[in-house]
Formats: sequence, C-alpha cells, structure tokens
Amino acid sequence: MKAPAKKAWISSLIKGSVIVLSFAFIYNQIFYEENLTDIADAASQMVTTSSDLLLLALVFAMMFLNWGIESLKWMFLIQKIESISYGRSFKAVLAGTCVSIFTPNRIGEFGGRVFFLKQGDRIQASLITILGSMGQLMITFILGSISLLIYLAYYFEGGLNNYWLYSISFLVMISIFFCLLFFMNVQFATNLLNKLPKFFINYLKEKLQLKWRKYTEVFSFYSYKELIYLLLLSLVRYGVFTLQFYLLLVLFEVDLKFSEAILMIVLSFFVLAAVPTVALTELGVRGSVSIFFIGLVSTNTLGILVSSFALWIINLVIPALIGSLFVLELNFFRASTVQSETKDLS
Repeated sequence: MKAPAKKAWISSLIKGSVIVLSFAFIYNQIFYEENLTDIADAASQMVTTSSDLLLLALVFAMMFLNWGIESLKWMFLIQKIESISYGRSFKAVLAGTCVSIFTPNRIGEFGGRVFFLKQGDRIQASLITILGSMGQLMITFILGSISLLIYLAYYFEGGLNNYWLYSISFLVMISIFFCLLFFMNVQFATNLLNKLPKFFINYLKEKLQLKWRKYTEVFSFYSYKELIYLLLLSLVRYGVFTLQFYLLLVLFEVDLKFSEAILMIVLSFFVLAAVPTVALTELGVRGSVSIFFIGLVSTNTLGILVSSFALWIINLVIPALIGSLFVLELNFFRASTVQSETKDLS
C-alpha cells in the first residue's frame, strides 16, 4: 500500500473511532449509567406551557452563543501562528468537544482543535489552547473563590468565627492576586522554561525531537491587552452558561432567589473545575455537586437534578453530536508531508 493511501486509511480509521467512541459514551451515559428516562419524564411534565418552551428554546440558543464565544477566543489566540476564519474556528471547537467528551477532564479537546490547522505548528497550537483554557479557569477560580467566602460567611453549617473567616479571606485574596499576577505575566514562563537544566532540555531535544525554544516562546506571544481581552471573553462566556443554568432552574420549578441561585451555581462550577473526573463518572458528579450546593437553598431536588442534566445535554452532548460532523474534516496528515513522501517514493 502506497504511503498516501495508507495514511488516508489510517486517518479514516481514527475519525471513525472518535465518532463511534463519542456516540457510545453518550448512549452509555443516557441509557445505562444514569436513569435519564425517569428524569426525561419528569422534565416533560414540568415543561407544559408555550412560555416554558420559549424559555427552553432560549437556553438552547444560548448554547450557540456559549460555543460561539469560545470559537472567537480560539480564533483570536491561534492567529499568532495561523490565520483562520471564524467558521473554521467554530468547526474546530465543536470537533474538539466531540473528541473530548469521552476523555478524562476533556483533555481530548486540544487534539480535536489543532488538527484543523493547515500550516500552524500543532504543538504550539496545543500550548495556545491550554492558555485559552487557563483564562477560562482563572475566571472560574476568581468568582468561585469569592463565592466560597460568601458561602462560609452565611451558609456554612455552624458558621465560622471572625478569626477563621478573616484568615481564609486573606488567603483567598492572596491566591487570587498571585494567580492573576502569574497569568498577566505568563511570558515569564518562557524565561523559566529556558532556564531549566541543560541536560533536561537536551534530552527532550534529542529523544523527543522537540524544538525547545520554538515551543517555550508561545507564552511570550501575547501582550497585557491581549490577555485582558482573553479574560473578558472568558468572563462573558462564563456569564452565558451561568445564566443558562439559572434559566433551567426556573424552567424546572426550582424556587429560589436570583442572588442565591447564582451564588450556588458559581460554587458548583468552582468545585467541578477543581475535582478531576473521568468521562464515565462526570454526569453523576455534576448532579451530586449541584444538589449539594443548590439544595442548600431549595428542597426541589428533582428539579435541580433535571436542570443539571439538561445543561449537560444542551452544552456538551448536542455540541458533541454536531461536532461529529466536523470530525470528518480533521487533517491528521498534512498534504505537504504526503506530497514530499510521494516525491521520495518516485
């Protein structure tokens, strides 16, 4: 079998495997791991009026806004190594969602995106994608930490005396300050990585064929203004899926104040970001965390569970299913490589 044909066959096999694994995971979660049939029945009984359907349609429409902002972020970041259109960025992000849905902590998202690039270095692209995720994680950490202080002050069982509350508040504020300081000066990571022991760098260069400085310089690509812009986009996206969750709670008859709902939703996202999960347990963890926090201010456990699962389906399952269409466009073997190998064979 000639090299181009062999690579085309391998590429098709990988794409097919990704799609099959994604569909298998979703099917397993819905029909085996979680009893979503009962939850779906309960949801259908709660959504009865035209206003309910309109609210559900709004939450669904916000899913495109959510991933649209993420696509804008990735297009903005990746332009340092390759200029891509917004449409191509959107396809890459959804394809990454499809790849990531069955991987631990959705790490497969990076691979799903970078294989949409035609020329840009894929290792650099992976590092840039990690930087984008760091921006989103920073917003989750900052808002979650502040919400944690409010929770400890007003909702923590037994309460905390002023000494402990002030001490924890001080530690939280210091943590936020240093995390922001590091993120806004992420270019220092380039200098730190280049100052690692030479024997370690030489080992990576020789054994893994890594172009060390080419990859470490990624962290110096972005100015302060660009990093602030990244954080602002992350904040807007965070606001979108937080509002989605709140609207679902309203839809499924979870009666609670807006301020309390937002506080507990932010805390739930904070804990979910901090707790490592594998794909096979993620849905159960989401439901448990949501019930723990939101259950502090509402007794409608079923409504909370339905809202949590509905958010998972709308923001992850549906985008992953759409993204499976774009997985077929992933480019594992670039044409230039295939062409050069074809010339060598001839």
